[in-house]
Amino acid sequence: MKKFFLLNQRFFEFILHSGTTMLGIIFAIENISPLFKFQTYLPFIASFICLTQEYMFNDWAGFTEDFKDPAKQNRFIFKIGRNNALKISIALIIIYLCLMWYLKLFVIGIALVFLSTVYSHPLTNIKTKPFLPYILFYVFILLFFASGYMRFSDSWKDVLSFSLFFGLIIIAGQINQELRDYETDSENGVFTTVQLLPKRYFFIVQNILFLLSIFVFYSIFKRGFISCYMLFIYTVFIVFFIFYSSFRGFKDRLSSNFFSYNKKFYQIMYFIVGLVLLYDRILIIS
Repeated sequence: MKKFFLLNQRFFEFILHSGTTMLGIIFAIENISPLFKFQTYLPFIASFICLTQEYMFNDWAGFTEDFKDPAKQNRFIFKIGRNNALKISIALIIIYLCLMWYLKLFVIGIALVFLSTVYSHPLTNIKTKPFLPYILFYVFILLFFASGYMRFSDSWKDVLSFSLFFGLIIIAGQINQELRDYETDSENGVFTTVQLLPKRYFFIVQNILFLLSIFVFYSIFKRGFISCYMLFIYTVFIVFFIFYSSFRGFKDRLSSNFFSYNKKFYQIMYFIVGLVLLYDRILIIS
């Protein structure tokens, strides 16, 4: 039986990043009329192309290591070959940058291509640098949101507020992923930030980041972007998640299986939150 698509890591990351661009669009417009125009969705399409290129290049860079992992044998790159993957990645970069130039967002496009290349390329090896991946993920999410928001507005202050919210979420998720692979990475000599301290400390940090996202979400509410009902729904979701995650995590002794389960849990949660957030914003601007 195929894995439920919402639980697929790459699917969720596509939704998180390209969905962030879509949220940028809908939070920037002041009425629903632009939603009936095809050009409104071009930044979203551009982000999807950028993400496809990013994953293609990432697979190209990690081809040798991934080839040894049975869990990754169904990836597309193993069907088309490494050289073809690189060619497709370059072609997607050209298409993406042309589209971003047309949207007058070329600088954002160049920045995203540069950062994704630096992150994935074997020579830089950023994934093993303490805390640097977290900073990079925050900049990624900021630029993806800006790709949608800056098409219809020029307020970088709003972009920074929203990106802080999404940044806390994505960094917390990255910590969870590193905690899940804690033992495997240690055995294989792969260094990640969470290995600096015992697992329980970074698990607490992860939950603090989720908790802080409520306060940032409240500041977004105070500026009129969301309704009080949306704020209430998100707060209940996060508080429940933190309490349940903490209880089950320490009960399971912070095992790798627990962090795998934890990731699936918040993936579904944020997918639902994203849909409700879109609906809530549409009601406000209608």
